[in-house]
Amino acid sequence: MQIIAAASQQENVFNWQFVLTLVIIFAVFYLFRRMSRNAQAKQEEARKSWFTVGTNVVTTSGFLGTIVDIDGDAITLESPSGDESVWLKAAINQPMEIPLATVNEEESSADDIVSDNVSDKAEESAFDTDTKDSTDSVQE
Repeated sequence: MQIIAAASQQENVFNWQFVLTLVIIFAVFYLFRRMSRNAQAKQEEARKSWFTVGTNVVTTSGFLGTIVDIDGDAITLESPSGDESVWLKAAINQPMEIPLATVNEEESSADDIVSDNVSDKAEESAFDTDTKDSTDSVQE
């Protein structure tokens, strides 16, 4: 009888340890899941805060633009060149400043001079080609 009682007592201890282990495992999974949900909720709140007109954003495909209009899940973005296109809200990746080059007055005036010289030379070479063709036809 003592042997049966000892075996029964060991089974009860084993059952309680197993149940306690399962409860602890489920509690850990529950806590991790809850923390994950809280983190996702915070990210979503932060994401909603920068969905305002005038915010510079980048899409998942790399398009840079400024939010011009928000209509539900449709967001109208304006490119730096002034063109507008409609995007889904899910395609907007994050806020980002549009990296545009700044131009100094000295650089822009130097570029204008260079482009003027290039266009003048192109016109001269076209004129020279025309005059050579016309003189060749006269000589024939």
